[in-house]
Amino acid sequence: MSIGDLLTFADYNLQGLRGHVTLMSADNFKTLHRPVGDEKYACGWATVQGVVPEPYHGHNGSDGTFRAEMALFPERNLAIVSIINAGWASEPGPPLQVIIAAFERFGGGKRS
Repeated sequence: MSIGDLLTFADYNLQGLRGHVTLMSADNFKTLHRPVGDEKYACGWATVQGVVPEPYHGHNGSDGTFRAEMALFPERNLAIVSIINAGWASEPGPPLQVIIAAFERFGGGKRS
């Protein structure tokens, strides 16, 4: 998938979290993003805390030769998508570093 397609996917999920659900019911969409039990993970989406000053809905993936990260901030109507054509290189990896920098620039907050 292209980064544009990935951003379209991220925006679809962002708008769903904001209550603008299409293609599936609102209940199904909530299930897709609702963590189960004490876990912070739900159907591929995680509630990520501690990376930037506020929690976000995150999804990432890698096959060892690339890395993709998505961060959704529904209250800010902000979706951030970052990819790199390398596997896990450092912690935080370059795509997560982009999410941190973009949140600081466009989300109005500094990393805690």
